Amino acid sequence: KYTEDLQPFFKLPFSYHRVILQGLNKAWRENKSFHWENVFEYILAIIDLENDNYRDFWEVEYKKGRYNYRNSIITEIAHLIHEGTKNDDHAFDEMLLPVAEKILLLLARNVKSNLNTTGDLHSRIINSVKYDIFSAIISYSLRYVRTTPDLPKEDRWKKEIKEDFTNRLGNETSEFYFTLGQYFLSLYYLNKEWVQKNINKIFYKRDKLLYKSSIIGFFAYADKVYLEIYNLLKGNNILLDALNYKFSEEHINEKVIQHICIGYIEDWEGLKDPNSLISKILEDKKEYQIAEVVRFIEMFRENLTEKIKQKIKPLWERIFNIISENEEKSEFQNIAVELIDWLNLVDKIDEDIFNWLKLSVKYIDQYKPGWIYRKFYKHIDKNPEKIGKLI
Repeated sequence: KYTEDLQPFFKLPFSYHRVILQGLNKAWRENKSFHWENVFEYILAIIDLENDNYRDFWEVEYKKGRYNYRNSIITEIAHLIHEGTKNDDHAFDEMLLPVAEKILLLLARNVKSNLNTTGDLHSRIINSVKYDIFSAIISYSLRYVRTTPDLPKEDRWKKEIKEDFTNRLGNETSEFYFTLGQYFLSLYYLNKEWVQKNINKIFYKRDKLLYKSSIIGFFAYADKVYLEIYNLLKGNNILLDALNYKFSEEHINEKVIQHICIGYIEDWEGLKDPNSLISKILEDKKEYQIAEVVRFIEMFRENLTEKIKQKIKPLWERIFNIISENEEKSEFQNIAVELIDWLNLVDKIDEDIFNWLKLSVKYIDQYKPGWIYRKFYKHIDKNPEKIGKLI
């Protein structure tokens, strides 16, 4: 009803536009449909300087403590285009992609950073208006590829968007770099050569904040590890630098370790290679890193293969030796206890594992031993004497 004719709303105060756009977002998420062509005309009537409706849209100053309607409107527009492009089964007509691109580039070229000063960097960025715009641009770019099947595989990226992103490298704020990290795989799909050429501008080491932003963006959303990407990051010392940096966002430290653990399981990293990243973790002997190795490796119990089983004992031995050298430290005593979980990863308790476990059981909480003893259950039939001695 409303999107059949939006012209009567063109000159309403900004507070109304925010609510209208919120309603359109909600309607689209609820799988409803409307006249996108009219909606885009309405959006341009608000944000395009060529229109006379709101000459002050980009200039109005919002005093501290006052609600910023401009940023709220921009966020809703970015969300709307993102929602309208991410799912091919519920997307606006591909004929309207050029006007969507015009809107996104117009927003990207005019919006200013509005990062909060409180909270961790990850949370601050994903709640910022610039992040919403850049995320929508990536979603638009992928939708463009899906609707244009004849694009060359080596460069699927829309020319104007690629040029815009290229010009921003080395000349942008944290939100942009976080987006480059988060959508790194998408960018690699759009144009592998562009990513390879600009890898050290994407992970921009000259600026600590921008570098941290792209690293956090990448590891916060990288749920799968691909050899080609792993080698690209490792070859440019990006994994090594991330390993050496202690992020205040603990989940990022954990994801870096997890990537390297997968590299070890997949034979991309070797214990006998002194230059490997898994060797670097063991040589540095940082408690929080080794603890994450122990915790994450144990999770492979769900998909345990012979290949993984062969990796367990050599790594267990290396970690045992580190614990033995630092046995007086409570942090390493805790790791020793956590290693008991690795009983889920081996078929039998041989003499080596038995001796390593003797160190671990020394530090079991004597008041809460039950959950540890349950780890012994599957080995009782095969190794009753050893289990008895451990208890």
